[in-house]
Amino acid sequence: MSVGRAKKGANKRGRAHDLTEEALEQQAATAEILHVIGNSPADLEPVFRTILSNASRLCQASVGAVFLFDGEVLTNVAHQNASPEFVQFLNRSGRRPSRETTTRRCALERCTVHTADLLNDPDYAPPEFQRRENVRAALSVPMIRDGVLIGVITLWRHVTTPFTDRQIALVQTFADEAVIAIENVRLFRELQARNVEITESLEQQTATADILSVINSSPTDLQPVFDAILEKAIRLCDAHMGHLRLYDGERFLDVTQRGAKAEYARFLSERGSFRPPPGGVYARMTDERQPLQIADIRNSSEYRDGLKGVTALVELGGARTFMVVPMLRDGRVVGGISIYRPEVRPFTQRQIALVSTFANQAVIAIENVRLFKELEIRNKDLSETLEQQTATAEILRVMSNSPADVQPVFEAIVRSGIRLFEGAGVTLSRPENGQVRLMAIAERDPQRVRLWNARFPFPLTREYMHGAAILDCRMVDMPDVEQMDEHFAAGKRNFAASGYRAMTVVPMVKEGAAIGTISVVRDAAGPLSDKKIALLKTFADQAVIAIENVRLFNETKEALEQQTAISEILHVISGSPGDVARMLEAVALRAVKLCESGEAGIFLLDGERLKFAAGCQSGETFRPGETIPLSRGSVLGRAVIDRETVHVVDLAATAAGDFPLGIEYQKRFGHRSLVAVPLMQKDRAIGVIGLWRFEVREFSEKHIALVRTFADQAAIAIENVSLFNEIQEKSRQLEIASRHKSEFLANMSHELRTPLNAVIGFTRIVMRRSREQIETRQYENLEKILSSGQHLLALINSILDLAKVEAGRVEINATQIGLASVLESCARTIEPLVKAEAVTLVKEFGDTLPQMYVDEEKLRQIVINLLSNAAKFTAHGSIRLRARALNDSVVIAVTDTGIGIAPDKLDVVFEEFAQADASSTRVYGGTGLGLTIARRLARLMAGEITAESTIGSGSTFTLILPLRYGSSGPSKASGV
Repeated sequence: MSVGRAKKGANKRGRAHDLTEEALEQQAATAEILHVIGNSPADLEPVFRTILSNASRLCQASVGAVFLFDGEVLTNVAHQNASPEFVQFLNRSGRRPSRETTTRRCALERCTVHTADLLNDPDYAPPEFQRRENVRAALSVPMIRDGVLIGVITLWRHVTTPFTDRQIALVQTFADEAVIAIENVRLFRELQARNVEITESLEQQTATADILSVINSSPTDLQPVFDAILEKAIRLCDAHMGHLRLYDGERFLDVTQRGAKAEYARFLSERGSFRPPPGGVYARMTDERQPLQIADIRNSSEYRDGLKGVTALVELGGARTFMVVPMLRDGRVVGGISIYRPEVRPFTQRQIALVSTFANQAVIAIENVRLFKELEIRNKDLSETLEQQTATAEILRVMSNSPADVQPVFEAIVRSGIRLFEGAGVTLSRPENGQVRLMAIAERDPQRVRLWNARFPFPLTREYMHGAAILDCRMVDMPDVEQMDEHFAAGKRNFAASGYRAMTVVPMVKEGAAIGTISVVRDAAGPLSDKKIALLKTFADQAVIAIENVRLFNETKEALEQQTAISEILHVISGSPGDVARMLEAVALRAVKLCESGEAGIFLLDGERLKFAAGCQSGETFRPGETIPLSRGSVLGRAVIDRETVHVVDLAATAAGDFPLGIEYQKRFGHRSLVAVPLMQKDRAIGVIGLWRFEVREFSEKHIALVRTFADQAAIAIENVSLFNEIQEKSRQLEIASRHKSEFLANMSHELRTPLNAVIGFTRIVMRRSREQIETRQYENLEKILSSGQHLLALINSILDLAKVEAGRVEINATQIGLASVLESCARTIEPLVKAEAVTLVKEFGDTLPQMYVDEEKLRQIVINLLSNAAKFTAHGSIRLRARALNDSVVIAVTDTGIGIAPDKLDVVFEEFAQADASSTRVYGGTGLGLTIARRLARLMAGEITAESTIGSGSTFTLILPLRYGSSGPSKASGV
């Protein structure tokens, strides 16, 4: 009884060890997937490949696949270990959700679908390709984001072994990580598309600015403007030829053309001006006053009708796709810009809009020349407009070149301001910590710059013009400081000291709130014109756009950096399960980098003190192993005792009674700002992570949240090390206990066999000599004694065999054998146990079986055991012994039509002393060691035994062995 309990305890500890090892493998797989996600921001294929590889390995799956769902059909995007025929099937057109397969059913029901045996699934109706793959068990897990199905991960096995709950949970974790990867790629591609869009917009704005510049430099000559417009329209719209024509109300006249072949150019020159034919494109454009496009001129009615100009355009000009945009002035067509492509490729709406902009600029140029010739003063106004647009283009250019720094944009805005606001100074300010701080200033007079700069910062209150503009989100215009409102008394005194007379302050508004101001100060009293105020508001809007762009850029960058740091820490944790110092140093290093801290330290609880365990330090602060008291008088100690984050903006400025011990350390090391986060395991603090800054600068909420994340990772690392060390020690203890148990069983089996053999021998002698001398009842008792002794001897022999295997005392003596003759001998040996009338022993192998290099005795023991079990549990029907060669292996299967084994008992029957029916009333006896010994002997010879069974229909036990012992393991087989 005590031996059994010891064995069960050892089994439980072994299973615990296996579960822990499995958890570590799963954790490492998760970290690997996160690492691949971090390194593949724009490519999902490596992520899916890594997920399938880890899922197939950790879940013992034969085949795996990933499908994406577009809202209607499932499409395969990755597969693992699939046959070429199955890959061809997977790559076919998409599949709609249904109940015919586990994948489609999972998509239909939006939940995990697990089937232990597909052939027993009444809904299973796959295509023939999938049936030929011979998969049995299947697991399909949905990938869901915000309640929407994204795709499905499916794993198949060639055997009917169900997936465990831990394996299902692991694949669900992988599905969540796949969703994260898909979302990351989507965001990354959106960012790329946005960057492309911004680049195109900047190119277009630059082209617009260039054209405006040409317009500005050609106040009396339209030809350079028309040439520039047509050249940029052709280039930015990827066309090969174009014309710009003016319209006088009756006829169109080419004023510039680009890209025309010599013959077509000669045709245009000879034709000169032309009246648009009725029903033609130019006639329709003048009537509709809208851009028109012909995707393929050869298919147009004008070309089919043989219009001379259209025919020449195709035959001589080589044009296929055509677009014309009207030049409108006061709703009247004054000309048109037409561009062509030599292939059938329609222009996009953005390109049409761009050419429309160019057409508008052409009209502006025409109007400018007219106005210049009519009135010189109007030319000055137009010049100002061009300057403003040029300033806007310059600011946009600086904005595109400074995605992570808003200051260059601020500087460009104020520089543009002093060019456009004559005799004025321009400033840009923002609220910060209850004050208005100067961010940028432009003034032609350096002395004025010093005077105005000295007025900042000042309180963010309504007593100041800037404060009122920010707090009330409104423009404040003071044409004369001498007549300033009384409630601006403080602002009046401050402003008067700068030497200016007038000021206009415009708020920078974002989502209904002011985030800063742009102001124009002037020497002379007087209001700003509406046009200047509109310009100032434009500058304010551009400043807000720049601030928002920088915020989004920095947030994206921070998120990527944090995600990379967390992935790196997880990689260190998974790669160094027993090195706590290295893991904690990795946490401290990344905390310092991402939280902009001077130093970081991690302290672990050691009794009533905190012990320095790891850190990232720039100077002589805490030494490794140094301890500090666990006291509320220090920031670190209070975080541990209260189990809460403690943040001190300036330790040197705190009251002496708040952190007396902390102030001592502050004087010793010189740090000022400090945040401390406890390391928690469940509800218990085991240590603390502290970050120091040597200047007074509070930690942001984002930084504190990030430190909490690092604290959680440090706690996980410590717990992992503790578990790893505990597992190592338990493994050593289990190994010693297992060795002692095996030695004890082996010794006891030898000691028990000697007297038991004597009992059996003497019983046989007594029975042989006294059969006629004793009563029949007494003789029957002797037979029972003999039978029980033989049964006990068989049990002891089995225990001895098992003990030898576990103790490593079994040696493999491989020789060259004929497999067919060995199997024939095994069949003859088992024939007496088969009920001849009710059961048929069928042998399905010929003399063509190959020679094997194997331990013949152990092969016989395994086969005879499988045949004996089949005979024991088969009352009628047949027992089939089958064998065949498979690549470099041999597959031997024993199939019976007996009572069968329940699905939940298929793995149990291979355990020591286990029975499929373990009740005290079971019909069939046995030690429960035969299959255990058979499987272990098979594994000693680099083979394996698997079982398949159906209650009431029988069982199949399959032995797979390599042809030559000592070669690589056997090939996988789905049956004989």
